[in-house]
Amino acid sequence: MEDNGRIHGIPIRVEVTTDTSLEQYSKEPPAGIFLVQEISDDLERVINFGKLHKIIVFSPFEGDVEAGVLGGIHISERMLPYINQRTLDASGIKIKPFFLRVSKHYED
Repeated sequence: MEDNGRIHGIPIRVEVTTDTSLEQYSKEPPAGIFLVQEISDDLERVINFGKLHKIIVFSPFEGDVEAGVLGGIHISERMLPYINQRTLDASGIKIKPFFLRVSKHYED
């Protein structure tokens, strides 16, 4: 665990885990989950955890947004945020309109 300061007075804490069950976070869920390696076997579990606890799951890996991850990166002639609209709607997370306007949306 690493102390990384504050945003709007809220402390930022970064933790690294390989436990994709995320059971240790059930009572106090994180603000976001950022995948740093592909977890194809447990991806659905992490996506469902994010929806249930209204937290953003972000993955830079190809195909993860289409699989249900809320956010990723779309690279074309320029880099854009990539949003799974169905996951966003199911999670109840509110994202600023500007971010949504500049994002590429995946709608299955």
